[in-house]
Amino acid sequence: MRKQGIISVLLLMVVFAGCASTQRSDQDLPTSPNTTTVTPVGAVLNQTIVAYVNSEPITQADFDVMSKRGEGQYANNPDELPTHSFFLNASIIETLLYQQAIKKGFNASEADVNADISSKVNEGAFEFLLKVSAANSLTVGELRESFQREITISQFLNATVLSKVSVNESEIEAYYQNFGSVII
Repeated sequence: MRKQGIISVLLLMVVFAGCASTQRSDQDLPTSPNTTTVTPVGAVLNQTIVAYVNSEPITQADFDVMSKRGEGQYANNPDELPTHSFFLNASIIETLLYQQAIKKGFNASEADVNADISSKVNEGAFEFLLKVSAANSLTVGELRESFQREITISQFLNATVLSKVSVNESEIEAYYQNFGSVII
């Protein structure tokens, strides 16, 4: 389990490092004249769309949740907080991964979501997520949908990527000896 957790962190670092390496400013984000308000089927009326991924909209509310979730991870190091462009790229990557997971037949069940919520409660993270959700006017259903997407992506990555990766303890130790100071 420890190896899988380390591999997951390393994989996410690689994915997000590619996003962070592009030198964009917050000016790259869509502004009011460049955004479109649409009403896709099943969506809340009149939401501002900040990006489309294969015709699936990423709303301002979705983006705000991603940003706040990310900002919470940098609470102890606010000087290292990534730009809004980083969070937009992360939202796009998350949407692409979710679309691919669904296409390949992955879809977290209600039981998976309930287990994830129980885990978050035990870790003390659930209260923070509720605050972020309330600040962005998300309903409990929308929060559960967010968890469902997250779990679906994890299931997809575990089955298609992580299950094919083999790292032994000596490789992990060598990695930390070489790059440990860079990681955190």
